[in-house]
Amino acid sequence: MIYTTTNPLNYDHSLKSNISVSEVSGGNETSLNGMPRISNSSYKDALERSSAGVALLSDHGEYKLEVHIVEVDQPSWAVDVTVEMQVKYTLTNVEENKIILNETLLSSNTATKSDS
Repeated sequence: MIYTTTNPLNYDHSLKSNISVSEVSGGNETSLNGMPRISNSSYKDALERSSAGVALLSDHGEYKLEVHIVEVDQPSWAVDVTVEMQVKYTLTNVEENKIILNETLLSSNTATKSDS
């Protein structure tokens, strides 16, 4: 899922086009039995695309974002699948080596049969 909006976001303007996604960890590739998983590279790609869509992404920003997928809870099979994710985000000012944000967020999304 890529975050997009037509409404302007309220964030500190020093972050505009100034965040680089440095690392994503904790993800897993799809298992051999076909159970879908969220890989580090897929999550990083989605995060970068979402950040670019709201004018936050930079290749060499003053801030670096490190992401750790703590837990993904998803059923092995269901008609309506609800996936819950717990992800830790750490935003650091690179020059000052100062942590600006260090939060773990829980999100939940349900995909129904009509979403496929």
